Amino acid sequence: VSTNVERQVMEVEALEAMYPSAVRVASAHVWEAMKRAVDNDEKPDLPANASLRIEYRMDEVSEGAVTTFTLPGGYPETAKPSAELSAPGLGSQGARDLQSRLREHLSTLDEGMECLYDVVEWLREHTQSALQQLRLREKEKDDAKAKSKNNKKKKSNGAEEDEQFPTLWFMACNHLLKGPSHKTEKAIAKELKAFCKEEVYHRVHMFYGTPGLLVIVTKSATLTKLQRFLKQAGKPGTLTKSKTLRSPDKSVTEKEKKKSDTCPSEPKTKITPPSESKSDKKIANGELTKTSEKFLEIPALDSGSPDKPKIKTLAENFGITKPLEVLLGITQKKGVPKGGSNNSAKS
Repeated sequence: VSTNVERQVMEVEALEAMYPSAVRVASAHVWEAMKRAVDNDEKPDLPANASLRIEYRMDEVSEGAVTTFTLPGGYPETAKPSAELSAPGLGSQGARDLQSRLREHLSTLDEGMECLYDVVEWLREHTQSALQQLRLREKEKDDAKAKSKNNKKKKSNGAEEDEQFPTLWFMACNHLLKGPSHKTEKAIAKELKAFCKEEVYHRVHMFYGTPGLLVIVTKSATLTKLQRFLKQAGKPGTLTKSKTLRSPDKSVTEKEKKKSDTCPSEPKTKITPPSESKSDKKIANGELTKTSEKFLEIPALDSGSPDKPKIKTLAENFGITKPLEVLLGITQKKGVPKGGSNNSAKS
């Protein structure tokens, strides 16, 4: 009997004894022929290129993981075994990586020595390590998803919170002209006055000119309705800047909060700009109540352009430092707001 045949039979039987539930002979006819040859001390009745295939299952390490070893006729004296790994629990990429490392490990082994036990132990160790790395990557991925979801939720909650407070909007129109002959502007002014009476915090400041400018204090949902009205009136506006006006109630002390909880007072909406200008109090009034300034402020302008100093002061009082051209929506083509035309037909 061939020395290689005898050594292969002894090595496989030793593996079966060590891992009785994990090792299985895949090529039964080759195995039976080799065992008969060893028992009868004769040459095995096999083709010259016959190989013995052994399966090693690693369910206790990674469910479904199987390595199939192929032992050529020259193993172990003059040839090395080959191995194919299937490990669905590691994912496709993880299984490919481990297969590549297994082949590299087999290539480093010396010929002439039995190696299946050493390779099996190497596989157990590295499969466990690959599985841990996969779980770590999955956890990092899940954590990243959860973080992204939380950030979106916070952003959404922030948007909902902002919705509770009025917002200062700058809306540029191609032209808003003053005078008894401009009936559209008169109708708009009338509608805006009614709009300002709907809520105590509503404000609209109408700056005539080409382009004209509407400075509006309201909430997003209401602004949409106002935009729809302006479009129907033939004066579609382009929003050029906005700033949420948060209530100063968020900064009250706990003591003040307790006092207000036990002694509720008449609700009041407050909007406090970063700085106030006495000369511009009618435009940038900080306390918006029923008894405060007039609901509509329409400066009388003699020139053909908006009152630049007043607009600038109003914007700065609320912490807005954008250039006037931005607020007016003026593009490179002088005097034409974004999305507007340069027609100056009478309204």
